[in-house]
Order: sequence, then C-alpha cells, then structure tokens
Amino acid sequence: LPSNAVPNPPGALAANVTGPFGALNSVTNAGSFNRCDTNSYSSLYPKEEQNSVYGVFHQRIMPGVEFSAKALWSSRLASQLLPQLTATSTINTTNPYFQSIAGETSQSVQFSFAPFLGSNYYENKNAISVFQFTPKFVIDLPFGDWQGDLSLNYGRSTSNGFQRSVNTSQLNLAMAQGTSAGVTSAPLVASSGAAGNAVNPYNLNLSNPFLINSIINNANTGDAVQHQVQYRAGANGTLFDLPGGSVKAALGMQHTYEDYIATWGINKPLGQVTGGVVPGGQLASVRPHRLTDSGFGEIVVPLVGDDNAMTLVQALAINASARIDSYSDFGTTTNYKLGFTYKPFSQLTIRGSKGTSYAAPSLADTSAPDTRFTYTPQRTTPNAIVPVGTSAADALRPSISSPGGNPLLGPELGQTWSIGGDFTPGDSLGVDLTGLNLSITAWHVQFSNQIGLTPFNNTNLTLFSGAYEPYYIINPTLADIQARYATAGVAAIGFPGADLASAFDQPGQNNPYIYYDLRRNNLGKALLEGIDIAANYTTDIEGLGTLGVGMSGTISTTNATQAAPNMPRVNIVQYGVPLSAGTAYLQLTSGPLSARTWVQYSPGFNISPTSQSFALYGQKRIESFHPINAFVSYDLDDVFEWTDGATVSLTVTNIADDSPPILLAGGTSSPGNGGTGIVGSGGTLGRYFVIGLQKKF
Repeated sequence: LPSNAVPNPPGALAANVTGPFGALNSVTNAGSFNRCDTNSYSSLYPKEEQNSVYGVFHQRIMPGVEFSAKALWSSRLASQLLPQLTATSTINTTNPYFQSIAGETSQSVQFSFAPFLGSNYYENKNAISVFQFTPKFVIDLPFGDWQGDLSLNYGRSTSNGFQRSVNTSQLNLAMAQGTSAGVTSAPLVASSGAAGNAVNPYNLNLSNPFLINSIINNANTGDAVQHQVQYRAGANGTLFDLPGGSVKAALGMQHTYEDYIATWGINKPLGQVTGGVVPGGQLASVRPHRLTDSGFGEIVVPLVGDDNAMTLVQALAINASARIDSYSDFGTTTNYKLGFTYKPFSQLTIRGSKGTSYAAPSLADTSAPDTRFTYTPQRTTPNAIVPVGTSAADALRPSISSPGGNPLLGPELGQTWSIGGDFTPGDSLGVDLTGLNLSITAWHVQFSNQIGLTPFNNTNLTLFSGAYEPYYIINPTLADIQARYATAGVAAIGFPGADLASAFDQPGQNNPYIYYDLRRNNLGKALLEGIDIAANYTTDIEGLGTLGVGMSGTISTTNATQAAPNMPRVNIVQYGVPLSAGTAYLQLTSGPLSARTWVQYSPGFNISPTSQSFALYGQKRIESFHPINAFVSYDLDDVFEWTDGATVSLTVTNIADDSPPILLAGGTSSPGNGGTGIVGSGGTLGRYFVIGLQKKF
C-alpha cells in the first residue's frame, strides 16, 4: 500500500522490511524497488474520434482553359487515461507533519495525489484540425503542346494539448521551509483548516484541501495555429525532338508564406486566460513567420527510343532537375537530382538517380514558445548529471538549464543515390509469366546537421564524454549564458527572483555549478543504406475474377549514426534494430467483392550486451513478430438505387490476436527506488475491427 493511504499517528510510519533484498537496511528497507504499478491505470491506446470532409471540383471553362479545386477539412480528438499525478519532494523537521523512521532529519518522499482526488487516473486530451483549399487553372499555351498552370494552396492547422500538472515550486515550499536570496519562507502550519500551509505527504487528506487543490489545479497546455499560403506558376511541354523521342521540360516558380502562432503554458492555473504567471509557471506566445521564393526546372532527354533502338539498347533516357530556394531567414540554397533509365531489352529496365536535399528547421524548432531558463535550487541529494570527479559540495549546488527552440539552428542537409531494376518477363522465358513484376533497388541516404537534443538524462553521463562540451558550462557566469543566447524576454522558471540574474551573486545563496544547454541543436550525422525488393503477380481466372499475390521488403545493410560531431560513428545494424522488414499479400477481386489478406513480418534482433536489458535482465534477443490481417469490401452499386457509389468494408487487424515480443527495460542497474518496468516491442493493439462505409456523390 502507498504510505499516504494508511493512518499515521506519530510514530506509526514504518517501512516494509520484508522482501527479496536481505542485504538492505533492516529498519528502512532503503534501496528496495518501488513496486507500485501506476501504468496499470493507463490507456493502452488513446480513444480517438476523427471526422473528415473531402471534395473535388472540375470545370472546363472554355477550349484550352480548365479549372479545378480541391478542399479538405479534418478534425481529430484524442483522449488518454494516465496514472494520477505523483510528486517527489523533500520533507524535513521544519514541517510539523515530518516523521522520522530511523533518526533522520529529512526524507525524500514519493507519493500520489490519487487518495485526495479519489481516482487513480486522469484524462489527457489533445485535438488537431486541418483545412486545405487548392484551386488551379490549366491553360493550353499557343505554342506546341505546352501547358501552363496557375495554382493557389491555402492551408491552416490547429492543435491543442492539455495535461494536468503539479506546481512543484509551491509544493516544495509546503513540504519544507526554504531560503531564497537570504529570505526564509513562512513557518509551516499543520492544519486542515484555512491556516494550514504544510503538506502531509503521508496522508494528503489531513492537509488543507484548498492548499492541495491549488498545488494540483494546474496544467501544461499547448495551443498552435499554422498557416501556409503558396502561389505557384508553371509550364511544361516539348522543347524539340530527337531520334529517341521528344525532349520534355517543365519549369516553374513559387512564393510561400508560412507562420506559426503558438501559446505555451507551464503550471497554468485551470481556467486562466490572461494575468500574471504563478510561481514556477510560464505563459508564453510566439508568432514567427517565413517567406520563401523558389524556382525549379526539369528536363527529360530520350537518347534512344523505338525509332533508333539497337541491340542491348532498346531505350535510354536521362533526366535532370534543379531547385533554388531563397528563405527569408536562412538565405539561398540550390539542390539537384540526376537520373537515368536504360532498357537493354524490353523486359528489363535499369534505373538510377543521385541528388541532394536541404531542409530548413521548422518555425516550431527555431521559435518554440516553450523556450525558457529553468533553475534547480540548492539540492538536498547530489545531482547525478555532473562530470566524474565533481565534489560532493558542488553536486549539491544549483543548476540552470535552457530547453526550447533555438534561433541559431541551421538546416539539415542530405545526399542520396539509388540504383535498381524492374523485370517483367512476359513469355520471353518460354513460359507465359504475363502479370509477373520483379523489382530490386539499392539505396543510400546520408544526412548531416541533424537536429537533436543533448543526452541530458543519460545516466551513463554521455554528456561529459567530450563530444558535447559546447553544450554545458561548469561554474557559469551570467555573462557566459548571455553570450550564448538572448535572455531578454525569455521566461525564467523557478529562479529566486524575476529573472536569470537572480541566480548569481546573491547573499546566502550558492552560485550555479552547471549550465545545461537543452535546446534543439544541429548535432548528428546518419548514413542509411539498404536494398528494397518486390515481387507481384496478377492474373485473371475465368469465372472467379482477378487474383493477385505479392511481397515486398527492405533489408538494412548500414544504419550508422554519429550523435555529435566529436563522437565515433556507430553502426546499429548489429544490435538494437531489425535488419529487415517485409509484407506478403494475397488478394481477389470478383465482381463487387474485393478481399485481401496480408502478413507483416518484423524479424527478431539481438540486444546489445551493454544495454540494461542484457546486463540486468539477461535478455539477449527480441523475437520476430508477424501478425496476419484481412480486408473485405463490397461495392453496393447494384444493390439499391440509393446505394450507387457506396462501398462497405471490414478490416481485421491481427486476426490471431498475437502478442508482440517483450523488451525488459526500466529501473536502474541495481535495486533502487523507481522500480522496473516492462514495455512492449512490436507495436500492436491485439486484434481489432474497423468497419467502413464510403459514398461517392
């Protein structure tokens, strides 16, 4: 039972001294596992409701001029049950509710608010809506087969997130008196009446209910609206003719406006719309925007075609495309793609391509409203995320971190190439194999300047391996932090005063020992290589219908990552990820009836010997997973007059209700408060059904 669910007259509080860890403290049982399984109150899968409307309009206005428009509106509301709010805080002799177990003068207490709220779970909600409208004109131009197009694309999306939270700053002051900038907080009073300002963590219901309610009557909220407006003009047609065929070209230009209007709240009192920020809270809004002007072109040159084919060269074509983008916040970049297709004989096509890519950071990455500085005051237990050799006194000193967006982010860059072939034998092999298609593609993708986060919570202290030295400062000064990021107008959470400066050079207060840069940064590189394969066969069976069977899969040959510029490249293909994945299917179409069954295969993989799963739990491998699924649809065109254009369908996922393999993870390398957890690997809900009804008007 949790300690706050039992009576606690003075001297009644005691630890459970029985259990499997005989070498632990015989009085306190300190170091044993916390066996409360709060995850049992969580939703395995969120409840979700989605509504969508899609429409297409097409009109020929006059010869050579056509107009079309597409519109989409979609809304999704998801809710999920989560374990009730919990907290960990320090109580000491300044709190009248404090009870010593073995003569100690302070305790770190972990407790749940479930007894106070009367429920072991709460509901977390988020909502997303999307609207898009795209009108387009296509015009025959007065030269050759050239066509021009003019289009507008307007898109708007909204997202809203809500999650209950605990105001830890207020809780800590109600658990133990504190001193900030030489000023000691008010003495704590144990009372369930209005005068009570102390929290009883052993039994919350003995505390002042208005105090508890103010501590938990908060939420972390996120609201965002994004707009994108694009104006595009283009043209395509034949440039001239070669013996191998017509040389085709396309060119165009585009102007894009996008913005990101977001509001972020931490420990925001429920119902608050405007007003001051509570202690330990943050209310922030941003509205960045970006303008992008683009130009692009492509040309396809058929060197060999039907009219000039020769032995072992039935067809040969090359294509080249280029794009130039000018960003209002990232300058100008040019990228290209080159490719070819070659047919040594009519049944075989060999193809290849090579190109570059440039991805500017999103406005949410550069200007996120959650950007802030957070302060952790003088500790009562040592900070674990410090360099090896840190003194005990320094490990107790305050720290500063700066999560959020980073206006100094640069673009992510990429290089790709691929080569492959498609084979359709027909009857060329002496056997009629019409309907058989075989395909294979080898691919290579290389990324640099990948946006990521520093490994702040890594208990292996990777942060201090030498690769991340630019992202932390030992014994920082105010000037050090101001030299790294702009501080004006950025929220300061949990600081002794109103701003960042209040953490430094205050009487009776230690200066911070370490600063953590937790913002998004351009950190990593990745090299991905592999082979994609596919085989499909389709045939008509008299009196039955069209039968299809096939498979596709991918084999990973290289998956090398470099987490930071000064770290070694690690190929994770050997451990930790499946080396391949595949799908096989069988389908039949017979009149109005269509049926398909397929199996998704994820092979097993080895677990790294250095991982916790291997070292602590002795798990060496994750086994394969291969659920079988089915889909059936029926066209209702000829059933009733009013059902014309309607289709009804049934999808059954994971027919056999197979369980995924289990990955043992969680906890620490030795028994400790925090316990162990078991999570699933394979991502399945078990068997479930989806019934669909579609109607065209």
